[in-house]
Amino acid sequence: MYLQTVVEQELRSYSRPVLIYDIAHIRKNFLALIAAFDHNPTPILFAFKSFPAAPIISLAYELGVGFEVSNTREYQCLPQNLQGRTVSLNTPLTTCRTDFLTLGNQLQEQIEHVENSKPPLHCHLGLRLNHSLPINPKLLREPERRSRFGIDWDNFLDQAPLYRADILSGVHLHNGSEQNTPEFYRATLNCLTKVAKQQQIPLRYINLGGGFHAIPEEQLTALIGELHHISAEFPLFIEPGQVLCRNAGFLLCRVQSICFFGGGRYYINLDASYDCHAKWSYPTWKNTSQKAKKPPLLHGYISLCRWKTHLR
Repeated sequence: MYLQTVVEQELRSYSRPVLIYDIAHIRKNFLALIAAFDHNPTPILFAFKSFPAAPIISLAYELGVGFEVSNTREYQCLPQNLQGRTVSLNTPLTTCRTDFLTLGNQLQEQIEHVENSKPPLHCHLGLRLNHSLPINPKLLREPERRSRFGIDWDNFLDQAPLYRADILSGVHLHNGSEQNTPEFYRATLNCLTKVAKQQQIPLRYINLGGGFHAIPEEQLTALIGELHHISAEFPLFIEPGQVLCRNAGFLLCRVQSICFFGGGRYYINLDASYDCHAKWSYPTWKNTSQKAKKPPLLHGYISLCRWKTHLR
């Protein structure tokens, strides 16, 4: 109710774009996921790129979770003491591993090929796996779409000797299109744990990545608790971002022009900055203008995903 009052006040005196979010609501979302892991925050790695605002990063740190980053710039924005925390590094680019250990954190580096035959120091390497697993494709929202990242299932099985040699440690699911369903997550995790036991692959962790915003909010915590139970002896990690901040606020901005592309798609020119405002929101647009001749003010629930050019 408080957030709605703030939004209404901003609408009455609108002069510039503004992003409004409720930190208490985001805290509630964090705590719900932590509770699903038996009140253990360490398996949760907050995706920095989803909402790199200082209050959100501070909240994540306060609650004891780790982080997921893609480059040194993101890593350097994290709190300066990460002793006991896990940082997951996801990048297709070659990086200097030691640059991601300076804050004292444990490091998971998610890779697609092994560069040498020696286990890295102070770092766990995990193969990025696309969703070409031997599960029913009907469990995917769009089975014909495949991630452009991640190795296929057969390639993963070929690397079993590297796991036994302690060169590889874990596996990271890169679903790419973020089209996941609860059934997909259950089948994926059951498949990974079953094969790891059969093939004697000593996985030190299974990281399911992100994409959980595709799951309805009322189902998510129960699903996470179930997945935590399925993984049993294999430590489970997730990299939520958007799902932690969804329905937490509003982006208020003015439309300058609209170009119709066809097929229900539009190009929308806003007075809001992409980097400071729209990049972090996936709005359901609502026209709040009282005068049809003027560009309307629009607002939408923040789901913290990259900007889409179509109206919803």
